[in-house]
Amino acid sequence: MAMNHGRWYFYGTDSRTRKLTAFAFARASVMKVSNQKFNAEPDQHPRDLLRHSFGSVLSTDPAVDVVLEFESKVVQRVRESVWHPQQTLQDLPGGRLRLTLPLNSTLEIAPWILSWGPYAKVIEPAELRDSIADTTRRMAATYATGEGN
Repeated sequence: MAMNHGRWYFYGTDSRTRKLTAFAFARASVMKVSNQKFNAEPDQHPRDLLRHSFGSVLSTDPAVDVVLEFESKVVQRVRESVWHPQQTLQDLPGGRLRLTLPLNSTLEIAPWILSWGPYAKVIEPAELRDSIADTTRRMAATYATGEGN
């Protein structure tokens, strides 16, 4: 079990996929006790698989540097938290800040980046930058129509 960003998760083998999986307690509706024991493979222990995670996603993919730049307006807030144990911070001209995170999945970080609005910019990887740009274009189109719900 682990708490991440205020949410509890438990890790175990999914009976359907036979893969180590993160399960959120809040989404679990039925649990039953069994006699089966959790035996992690040496290279499949949740602690190791979470080393390059932004949240609770388990991955054996190699880590890539996610590089973000923040505008001066939010730099103090970015500095107030440790977002990842292996993060690096670099001051930039104009009071801006560069945050680098070694991650093996961008699934959980994309909504977090979007939460910073126009004050955060993805520098690398290109695929994440393109995905965030596409999402923001679609969001702008949603609001540009001026139609109500």
